[in-house]
Amino acid sequence: MTEPEETPDEGTWLKQCRCGFNRHHYFVEPVCKYNKWGWVRLVMGVTAWPVAVDYKCLQCGEVIETSSDPDVLREQV
Repeated sequence: MTEPEETPDEGTWLKQCRCGFNRHHYFVEPVCKYNKWGWVRLVMGVTAWPVAVDYKCLQCGEVIETSSDPDVLREQV
């Protein structure tokens, strides 16, 4: 396993999966979670805001982090 990366703006260590990847690695994908009305909007073809985002490793399937921060959700729209 590699040593965790440090974020330059926060100065804290990022969480990693058992493979050693953090949420910024290309093997980790964001998976958006929507409420009932969000799914209705998506089916109708309207932009919907997720209520949470899970960062899931594609290699081991582990969810590294879950975020409901509005700035993070805005990136996923």
